Amino acid sequence: MADAGYGRWGCSASGPRALSAGHVDSLLPWYALLEAQNAHVPLLKLLNLYYVGAFFSNFLPSGFGGDVIKMYELARYSANGPMAVSTVLADRILGLIVLFAMALVVLPFGWQLVPPAVVLVLLALIVGLALGLWLFLNRRLVEALAARIGPLRRLLANPKIAALYASFHNYTGVALLKSTLASLAFNLSLIVHRSTWPAPCTSISARRTFSSLCPFSPLC
Repeated sequence: MADAGYGRWGCSASGPRALSAGHVDSLLPWYALLEAQNAHVPLLKLLNLYYVGAFFSNFLPSGFGGDVIKMYELARYSANGPMAVSTVLADRILGLIVLFAMALVVLPFGWQLVPPAVVLVLLALIVGLALGLWLFLNRRLVEALAARIGPLRRLLANPKIAALYASFHNYTGVALLKSTLASLAFNLSLIVHRSTWPAPCTSISARRTFSSLCPFSPLC
């Protein structure tokens, strides 16, 4: 009973503090992308936008609903809609790539916990996301396709769409590397923390280790 009580109090006391620090850490990938766009937004403002987005995510159909709110509020603050949309989307995409890559790396150490169908889906998602991102950022290929495909040419002729697409090409390799490393550090710390939470803090009742949680992190 004492251990159970300790688990409950440990969850209520340490969990919020760790999550609050994690919220700040989770902003660093987004902050790196904003700096690459010469958009100097204070971390406190980003934290405010994060909480606003998290609040709306509880009421909108998916977690992406909160991203839409973050785009809208950042666009209002910066008066730069394309930059706001591209930084939020790039942050989300890089975060997914990091999670999928982490799951793939530790999969050999926890393969017995993952059904074969999930492994195939994970591999398909990684390949599909990487290929789609490469195609999207290959400006010469996109322009060549637009010259031959009427709907794509008309889409890119829209000034707002063209500005948004151009915004994605403002990220340097250094900026993308900084954002990716920040996302990796945040997700590693989050998974390590989850693996050390007492049982009442998590819905996973089995033995929680880094290798058992990491393959499932993209699905959470």
